[in-house]
Amino acid sequence: MKEYLMRIMVTNFSLSRGSCEKEISYFFLFLGLEEIEPTSVEEYLNLESEKDVKRITMELLTKLSKQFNSNFQKLTNYQELADGLTMINRRWLVYHFRESSFILKVQLKYFQEVNPRFEQFVRTFIGNLDDALFESTQEKNKLYYDYLFFLITKIPVEELEEPIYVCIDFSHGKSYNDYIRMMLLTLKSMHIVYEESISSMTQIYLSDFALEELICEQMIWKRPPTPDDWEEFGELLLKVRGVDHE
Repeated sequence: MKEYLMRIMVTNFSLSRGSCEKEISYFFLFLGLEEIEPTSVEEYLNLESEKDVKRITMELLTKLSKQFNSNFQKLTNYQELADGLTMINRRWLVYHFRESSFILKVQLKYFQEVNPRFEQFVRTFIGNLDDALFESTQEKNKLYYDYLFFLITKIPVEELEEPIYVCIDFSHGKSYNDYIRMMLLTLKSMHIVYEESISSMTQIYLSDFALEELICEQMIWKRPPTPDDWEEFGELLLKVRGVDHE
């Protein structure tokens, strides 16, 4: 395929063989990044920017492992993680893909609260990259989102966050406790360990009655929880995890 395209371009266009090879490389790389024909990408990666792509990907993975004190190579989806970051870096370094997205203060605040370690890591990593690699501030913003969303979806929260131990103990019985626990499963960005009885690890006691002299946090719901109750519980989780949500 490559030689065929090369002959066509050299014959029909006033381009050198080297220029034709670059054009073909850009074309197939574009198809790969857009997932039109991803299997063809590796054969045509002779672009100068590929060195930066590989270097930045390895630098990100190395710093990720060091900061979180975790060997991400042990993850079953490590290759998918590495390949995905490589593709993000190619989009940015080769084509400088960007959208009109931008970071609002409220959006930053959300990620800083819900995914604080990821958010800080991504923001610091991008901040330490050479400004000469970027064409605009908008490009940095797009890369921020690309990195953040990709890492959040690919790396289990259990690999990053210390667990918060929550004891669910309502007087309505096991079925009601299971219902509350099921509702709390929506908080997937939090690493929560649920307990059926109080232990030395318990950090939050969630019930419809208070216990005296309990040293952990207590949240008392006398009725089925309302949206305000859930919001208050979310703030308590942030408090226990030590995140300033003011």
